[in-house]
This record gives sequence, structure tokens and C-alpha cells, in this order.
Amino acid sequence: MFNKYFYNLSVIIVGIVTAIFVLTTVGGLFHIPVNPLYVLIPFVCGLYYLKKQSPENIDFLKQVLILLLIIFVSCILAIFVWDGSWDGRWYHAATLVMLKNGWLPVYHNYQDFAPICHVYPQTAFWANSYLHFTEVIGANIYKITNLIESSKAINFIMTACVFMYSLNITKKFEINNFNSVLISLITVLNPVCICQWFTNYIDLHIYFAFTLLLLTIIKTEFQQTAYKADLFMFVCSSLMLAMTKLTGCMYLFLICSIYMIYLFILKRNNRKFIKTVLVIGGLIAVTGVNPFFTNFRDYGNPFYPVFGKNKIDIISNNLPFGFSGKSAPEMFLRSTFSESLNSAENIHNKHILSEFKIPFTVNIKSYFNIFNGPDLRIGGFGYFWSGILLLTLLFLPFLRFRNSNEKYLFWLITSIILLTAFSNPHCWWARLVPQIWLFPLIIVLFGFKQSDNNKISKVLKLFLLYFISAAFIINSSIILQQNSKFNIRISKLRKMLYNYIDLIKKPQDKIYLMTKFEDGDNTDETIIPHFEEYYGKNNIIYVPYDGNKIVSQEFIPLINVYMTTDHPNYFFKIGK
Repeated sequence: MFNKYFYNLSVIIVGIVTAIFVLTTVGGLFHIPVNPLYVLIPFVCGLYYLKKQSPENIDFLKQVLILLLIIFVSCILAIFVWDGSWDGRWYHAATLVMLKNGWLPVYHNYQDFAPICHVYPQTAFWANSYLHFTEVIGANIYKITNLIESSKAINFIMTACVFMYSLNITKKFEINNFNSVLISLITVLNPVCICQWFTNYIDLHIYFAFTLLLLTIIKTEFQQTAYKADLFMFVCSSLMLAMTKLTGCMYLFLICSIYMIYLFILKRNNRKFIKTVLVIGGLIAVTGVNPFFTNFRDYGNPFYPVFGKNKIDIISNNLPFGFSGKSAPEMFLRSTFSESLNSAENIHNKHILSEFKIPFTVNIKSYFNIFNGPDLRIGGFGYFWSGILLLTLLFLPFLRFRNSNEKYLFWLITSIILLTAFSNPHCWWARLVPQIWLFPLIIVLFGFKQSDNNKISKVLKLFLLYFISAAFIINSSIILQQNSKFNIRISKLRKMLYNYIDLIKKPQDKIYLMTKFEDGDNTDETIIPHFEEYYGKNNIIYVPYDGNKIVSQEFIPLINVYMTTDHPNYFFKIGK
């Protein structure tokens, strides 16, 4: 029964999230900004669907309770631990603030609207030109709670969704409950996701959408038909993938192309699939007016700034030290079989070279400080990743299938994972190709469903599969422990600022806030929302920037923990 519950809930969550995005973007075309109705309408429709899928009232109530529990826990986790990442508190947060306060990117000029929201005007380059699926969902949550950190709740909601959907699909492999839970747990414990749970980064949602698409394909192929709910999941996860990031559009194109070729080779009826792809294309066209149309209008290129002759090179400064001039395969292999390290040409440890390591070994010297952020450039899938990859590759030739359909499905899924990953020239960076995590996991999944009449061979294979699974879990557990500990510590440090102000502020005092916005400055866009949430919007008085007031020490710098403190952007004073 719970397997059915999890399937229903995963379909509802994906449907609600996608509907929020579609309503918000289409509503924006009619000058209707973010508002609570964009959440309420999909939620009510989701409950109606849940009611129709529940044979008894008790089933309906149980599923509603699980859904509310997921939302509640997700919001608590998001609000309790503040975002400590660079981009998460910069242009991602700025986009959230702007959308929440009524910004309509198709019609409003970012630079003109930014001062109204007290955000950095020069963030327009990123906020105008990039896709906004995750930010749109986060802005709707933020609009309801009025707490900017709550926008991250979508990260945990989607984690629960993928876990439940995976649990339902893996059960179709006729494997035992323990193995099904194990595979589903490993699926969501992708190190890229773990390192972005407490941030406004969006790469984890590329992974979630990609995984949902693959699971839907697996379910459809096992059934040899696609039911309405499966087609719905395919459409929603496709839209999520395409509208989260431009690379997601490329991944979706490749997935649909490979699946189409697969259906053609097997001489399957693909009319239903073609109609589904046309629906997806229509939704992308409608919801993608910004940024595709606006980019074309403003820059002459719908895929600006990533593709086209006017593209801007964002990656070169992020290449690990010593990677420049290397081929993509060489960089991938070096990143995979090196010590985990956050080395880049443009950060302080630029002279630290990556070093090859023996699989399943850990460098104790660097163990405690590596997986503390979402941008790890070398060995980003964890300490044991290279060993896991090698063992699954060694196991691959011994994989036995029960029938030809199972074999074809395996090669379809692995082809999709590998071709999408290696179509990205920056496949060395884990967060840009999070789907690679699924490659060894798919081998393990099909391994558990192995067909082998030799008992000794079967036992040895199971031993190896459980060893790989244990390595997966230990690898992710280490990263979870490191990243959570770091984020909780950073969150406490950032909250110490309010303890300091509380010491010197009297109840009747106001906080006068002066913001310095200059070209080249990167600022923390969460500071003002946090101040307004903590002290009340009416107790914050904004003052135009005046350098003389800083020189006279009438206004003092607002220490910005974790981001740069050499050139603070915010200055304040306490007064009547």
C-alpha cells in the first residue's frame, strides 16, 4: 500500500511544482506577478487527484499527512540553516527577491526595478539571461512565508519526491524491499545534491529532473505502455529539466532523440511519444518567453550568454589549476582519479595541483575541509567515487539479463547517461554533470536483478554489489556529515551579527541602512531580507550612499560573514 502512496505523492509533488512554474510564467505574460494563488490552485488540484486515487478516506488522509509532513520538515530545514554559498546569496537570491516583489522579467527592466527591491543592479546580466524554474518556485514559497531562506524548501521536497518515485520504480525490478530502499537512498544521496541542499544553487534540480525522466522511461518500458500518469511525469520532469538551466535543454534534446531512435530500432509505435514531445515543446515555448525571447530581443541570441557568437566565457577562470589546455576526456579522468580538491585559477589556492590517488583511499590531511560548499571542482563525487566506478566497470561484463527487453533497456539508460554527460565539455566538474552518479548505480540495480544459475557465482556477485552499495552509502555519509556541519556553523556565525546589534539596539531604535552599489562588487542579497524579517520592515530606514558618513564613522560596516569582508557593501547606524 505504501508503494502506491509513494507513487501518488511523487506524481502530485512534481505536478504541483510544475503547475506553479507554468501559472507564474504564463500569469507574468498577463502582468500578474507572484502571488499565493499560484501555489493554492495547484495544491488544491493535487489534493483532488489524491482523493480520486484513494479507495478509502483513510488512505487519502494518510497520504495528505505524509505530504504535509514532507512540506513542514522541508521548510524547517531550509529556514533553520541559512544559505552560506556565494552564488546562492548573490544572483540566485536577487532573482528570488525581485520575483517575490513583483518583477516581471518580460516587461520590467532589471536595473530600474532593482532599487525598489534594494538589490544589486548589476546582477541583471545573470538574472535576465538565465532560466528561472527553481527561482520561480522559491519565490512563490518566499511570498507565502515572507522568509527568504524558506525558498530552499523545494530542495528537500524534491529529494523526498525522487526517493519515493525511485522506491516505486525499483520495486518493479522484483528485488527485495531492502535492496529497493538501498538503491533509492543512494539515488538521492548524490554528493552534488548534498552539497546544494542548504543553498539556492540549481544543479541538484537538473539531477532530480533527469532522474525522474529516466525512472519514467524505465517504468514505461517495463509496462510496455505509457499510462496517463507516466506521460504526465514525463512532461513535467522534461519541463523542469529544460527550464532550470540551458544545459538541461541540451540534455532533454539528447534524451528525447536517443529514446526516439530506440523506439524506431525496436519498431515500436512512437506516435504517443511524438505527441508528448510536441506538448513539451509547446510548454517550453510558452514558459520560456523569458529568457529565450528576451535574450533574442536584447542580445540577438536566445541562448545568450552560454551559446552563440556573443557567448561569455564563464568556465575558464573556474578551471582547476593545471587543467588549462587539456582535452575534456583528460580533465574528466584527472578529476575522477584525483584527491578531492577545490582548486581553480581564480581562487586563493590556485597553486595547489590535483594529485592522483589510489581508489578507496582518503587523504586524512584534507578530510575535514573539502566538501563544505557546492562548487568542488576536482573529485566532486566523493572520496570513494573512483573505486565505485572501477568496481562497477569490472562487474559490467558479468551482468546477466533475463531477457532481451531487459538488456535493451539497460543499454538505453546507460547510453542516455553517458551521452548526455560527455556531450558537456565541462564533464570534469561534478555539479555540471550530476547524472554521472547514476551510471554505476544503474549497473548495481540491474545486478540485483541478475539471472545466474551458478550459486557460487551468484553469491560472489551479490557480495560485490553490496560492497559497492556500502561504498556508495559511506561515501555520501561522509559528505553529508562534512557539509551539514559546515553549513550549520556558517549559519550560526551569520546569525551572530543580530546578537551584536541586539546588544546595542534599544526597543524604540531604528536601524539606518546604507548600501554601496558599484560595478565589480558582489554583494549578499540575503542581508536586507534577513534584516526586514528579524527587525520588521518598518524598523529599517534606507539611506542613500554617502562616503563622507563612512569616513566620519557615522555609519559603520556591517560585517558580512563568509563573503568578502575587505570591501563591505552595507553600512549601518542605530538611532531614533
